[in-house]
Amino acid sequence: LASISSLVQEMIAEEGTPFMQSSLVTINQHVERIARIVRNLGDFARLYRRERVPTSLNGILENTLSLVRYDKNFRKIEIETDLRKVPAVKIDPDQIQQVFLNLVLNARDAMPDGGRLGITMRQVQKNIEMIFSDTGGGIDADIKDKLFDPFFSTKGPARGTGLGLSICYSIIKDHGGSIDVDSHKNGGTRFIITIPLEE
Repeated sequence: LASISSLVQEMIAEEGTPFMQSSLVTINQHVERIARIVRNLGDFARLYRRERVPTSLNGILENTLSLVRYDKNFRKIEIETDLRKVPAVKIDPDQIQQVFLNLVLNARDAMPDGGRLGITMRQVQKNIEMIFSDTGGGIDADIKDKLFDPFFSTKGPARGTGLGLSICYSIIKDHGGSIDVDSHKNGGTRFIITIPLEE
């Protein structure tokens, strides 16, 4: 797929008829979509239980945000964080980082014209609670219950595979936690995650 994508991009860079250029762009979009599906299916396949180690959730989140800091699609998005000092949690760091990254990218996609991404973290009794909130267009009430279903996407076939939130749900559930969504049409969206502290 990488070879096909590279070849198509080289052909796009060359002069051609408008129809040919348009067709090549469409081909490249579908190649990228196939690549996303393959990557996400690989993520699903790797959801077996791996060794978990005491880890700073603050550290994982900071690393996640560093991955998107120079993403041009975040230039119009203000990221605000309120990260309280919380105890280390016994988790699979790679899987939890995948959850954080999926939620951050979801927020980005929900605000193509810019907006605010708020992230909070605090201890609530015997759990760590994290909230990812955006100021995007929100989600219709009739589809909220489908958000965590595999292959369900509101982004359209060119942009979404419908596996990102399903993977998040599986990872958090496997860690004994919960992930919920609070959203209203034209009122933004909040994803609330809880991960239990070990006794």
